[in-house]
Amino acid sequence: MNTPTRWMVVSQVACVLAMGAQTADIVVAPNGNDRTGNGTAQAPFASPGRAQAAVREVLRGDPGHERTIRVRMRAGMYAIDTPLRFTPEDSGTPANPIVWESW
Repeated sequence: MNTPTRWMVVSQVACVLAMGAQTADIVVAPNGNDRTGNGTAQAPFASPGRAQAAVREVLRGDPGHERTIRVRMRAGMYAIDTPLRFTPEDSGTPANPIVWESW
């Protein structure tokens, strides 16, 4: 993804996260698009890896995030090229966790 497109997606995800007071959702769907999607229900990402990258980008811009972030996976098959690895940075905090769930 080129830099202008990356910043556009990051800013769109940040706006989505800022709209919810206590909980924010990032949506992933088999028919989504990692290049043009912004992680909303109307324009979901296509892969769990892209959602993970979006969460990490948001956390880098807001390390003390004050809301729960939910990554909501719609039903379907997701092909991945590399393993999806979760680290402590993917967990959030006890008060404001990052939750991965089916939708």
